[in-house]
Amino acid sequence: KILDFYRLSDASRYSFGRVLEGPQHFTDIRRNVAVLEVWNDQEARIFNEYAVSGVDGAGMKLDSSEPLPLVPREAADGLGEVYCRDQDAEFKLCSIFLKHVVGLSRPDAGPATDWRGRAVLFSKKPLCASCHDVVHSQLSRLLPGLLLRVIVDEPELPSGSSNLMTPHGPSVGVRCAPELSL
Repeated sequence: KILDFYRLSDASRYSFGRVLEGPQHFTDIRRNVAVLEVWNDQEARIFNEYAVSGVDGAGMKLDSSEPLPLVPREAADGLGEVYCRDQDAEFKLCSIFLKHVVGLSRPDAGPATDWRGRAVLFSKKPLCASCHDVVHSQLSRLLPGLLLRVIVDEPELPSGSSNLMTPHGPSVGVRCAPELSL
């Protein structure tokens, strides 16, 4: 799905990593690409966007001046560096969908219990601990009527890797915005 998107869209115009020549194919260890497709309960597709991780990543971008419905956490990247994951592709897509389509703008907003639908989140790389929390905990709490399928293109690294959600839980769970409470 990700490579079809890259091949069949104008995405090849953008640099998805630090490699400036030739096909990108999302090889940068600090970049990820994700696609979120959402259908409402009448099976009408209401959201179909992509994002690349990073402040300057292609695709959907967050407006840092507006409050967001989700709370990012600090987590390690593929090189072991820990930082706030508020610019991860999955975080951007889920936040924009909740804010602009569902109408939820703050993490303390009550769940949208009347909303029903289904979604597929495609991620090139495995979810970090922060994105795992956003996708599997925060999003399901805010949208209990959402049937979500997550598809990851690359296999997870061995359990010793610090940037992944393992069966034993996240490696880092510090909120980036500790003043917000859920």
